[in-house]
Amino acid sequence: MKLHKKIILNALLLTVLAILMANLLSITVMAAKLPSKAPAWFDGEYYATNNTDVAAIYGTKANIKKYGNLDEAMYAHYKKYGADEGRAAAESEDWFDEKYYADNNPDVVAAYGDAKEGLLKHYRTYGRKEGRLPKANYVHTYVEVSDTKKDTKNAKTNPTDNKVVQAQADANAAINTTAKEGKPYYVMVNRAANTITIYSVGDDGKYSNPYKALLCSTGREGHRTPLGNYTIYEHTAGGGFVSMVDGTYGKYCMRFRKGGLMFHTVCYSSTKDENPIQDEVDLLGDYASLGCVRLSVADAEWLFNNMPNGTPVTIYDDADNPGPLGKPSK
Repeated sequence: MKLHKKIILNALLLTVLAILMANLLSITVMAAKLPSKAPAWFDGEYYATNNTDVAAIYGTKANIKKYGNLDEAMYAHYKKYGADEGRAAAESEDWFDEKYYADNNPDVVAAYGDAKEGLLKHYRTYGRKEGRLPKANYVHTYVEVSDTKKDTKNAKTNPTDNKVVQAQADANAAINTTAKEGKPYYVMVNRAANTITIYSVGDDGKYSNPYKALLCSTGREGHRTPLGNYTIYEHTAGGGFVSMVDGTYGKYCMRFRKGGLMFHTVCYSSTKDENPIQDEVDLLGDYASLGCVRLSVADAEWLFNNMPNGTPVTIYDDADNPGPLGKPSK
């Protein structure tokens, strides 16, 4: 009987050991999926441009110096979080064309050779800062983030000062768009005026009826909310608190651009606070955020409850005309 119990106990121990070894092997395999250094298919500039929340933390000059270059700084986030979050590593895997780079930079070839590894190392360390192109028709889109602390008092900056290259969105996008079934509104964000105009469906079947104007805060200098046409694709946390990259919290968050940009309330210091930070409330109507679009609590809640996933969004600039309903007062 004792021998029988001993056999059973040993079998159980071997089973537990096998499970532990399997889990350890699984963890090792998962960790080995991504290389330790930024691979050739990873474009740090693309990653920073399309993930402004990440760039605000990992893309400072201090962090770039710490990791060696922009690509390694961005890859540190991608490897730890971004890959699991489904963030894109580059516009395409062939974003770096070694033949093009070699043909157009004979001085680099003389010093680094014509192998892809050496050419890519030069580009990441020096070439990007020098304005060299990694492939034909590549457009540089990223400006390093300042290491200075957030200065909300001096956040008012003209968006034309921003060097980030973005396509100009159409200020008439809503009125020219045929309404989508189940999507009663179109959200037009005038970045230059920090004003949102909500359009509803008109008699012509298009989003031609200016319905409501909202005061907002878009991205401040170095964190400009990118121009373009987007779609709301996620209502986050049931409208509850969501942690922001700067340690504050927002409510009624709706994601409209891959990489983390959202509509949300002005920020709260803590999830225990009943009211948002007053300084941030006072900045509504001016540039203040890290790329997201901030609204008053009441407006963010209304937007959250009335804009279903799939609602079209356009971010555009028109400093002369805030919108057909004007810019709301504070």
